[in-house]
Amino acid sequence: GGDATTIIFSDQVMENGSLLKYNGDSFFEGSLVEPLSCVVGAFNAQYHMKKMYSYEHVMGIKEGGAIALLGATGPMGFLAIDYAIHNDRRPKHLVVTGRTQSKLDMAKRLYPVEEAAKYGVTLTYVLTADEDDIVEELKALTPDAKGFDDIFLMAAKERLVTQAEQLLAYDGCLNFFAGPADSKFASTINFYNIHYNATHFVGTSGSNTQDMKDAIALIENKTVNVAKIATHIMGLNHVCESILNLPKMPGGKKIVYSGKEFPVTDVSAFGENNELEKHLKELVDAHDGLWNAEAEQYFLEHAKDI
Repeated sequence: GGDATTIIFSDQVMENGSLLKYNGDSFFEGSLVEPLSCVVGAFNAQYHMKKMYSYEHVMGIKEGGAIALLGATGPMGFLAIDYAIHNDRRPKHLVVTGRTQSKLDMAKRLYPVEEAAKYGVTLTYVLTADEDDIVEELKALTPDAKGFDDIFLMAAKERLVTQAEQLLAYDGCLNFFAGPADSKFASTINFYNIHYNATHFVGTSGSNTQDMKDAIALIENKTVNVAKIATHIMGLNHVCESILNLPKMPGGKKIVYSGKEFPVTDVSAFGENNELEKHLKELVDAHDGLWNAEAEQYFLEHAKDI
């Protein structure tokens, strides 16, 4: 229902307290509250024993522990990296894997290891391949090579599920974040480890209202920079075509300005064909190549209405 110029909210939205206030600097950042809230929800869903043999669980990632983000070079993975580094509850060690060098390089550029170090997080990027046996290599990046306290699996691949389970430390929690298209998706896991190492599994899909509120605060307070995953903009006239071609479209999130007519454009590729694009290029360049509130405001004032 979002791809429209006029929308009527059902009464349940207000009755359930789900019409949330947003006071951010831009509209496009507000449009990215939902994907960020999914990451917030996933981190909130993690749990660990309060102490060994305790039946009382502490919710959330293990503070000061080790996190692996497997297959995390898409926009959701990027948000997870940002959140893991900048949220108040942080790991000590963060390992991010991907199988495409260019995407991993993009992650390194957007979330440098030096930036993570400022927040007390040792960040390591690892290039992997589908046929690689990554278990020993990744375990070696954790304290005493004991494995990870929290793992977020961002790609629905059977072999990766098996490897992720093998990477868990004692009382480790694996979050199957990726949404498989196959309703019969299954994989092999080690029940010996579930029994003797107290490992456990979580699956999260979407978020709740509190996660949304938390995501809004993260954006408003500039804790997480969602502009880093906004790679394209377009007008309402290109929505249908883009949805049909979305699997083939490169980049991260595509921002739709429903009141405007504008072709799908990579924000890093504005040319000098006209005054609008020339000025947008200047504003994007001034913000390290990222879409931003100033560029959005200029676009809204000068782009053609639909």
